[in-house]
Amino acid sequence: MLRLLIVAGLIGFAFIAWGLIALGIWPLVLGTMLTVLAQLRRIDRYGLLYEQHQSHTL
Repeated sequence: MLRLLIVAGLIGFAFIAWGLIALGIWPLVLGTMLTVLAQLRRIDRYGLLYEQHQSHTL
């Protein structure tokens, strides 16, 4: 799952670069959304792992 999120972030970064080079708003917005959503999902996943770890150590 983590590799999939990394790939999504890299694809988002590529869209951001394309949008900045071509001065296009849609690739820039799409890339930003992909990158942010991948990062939020990664943060959420680590939060769930932390909660599971805390419940098992108690």
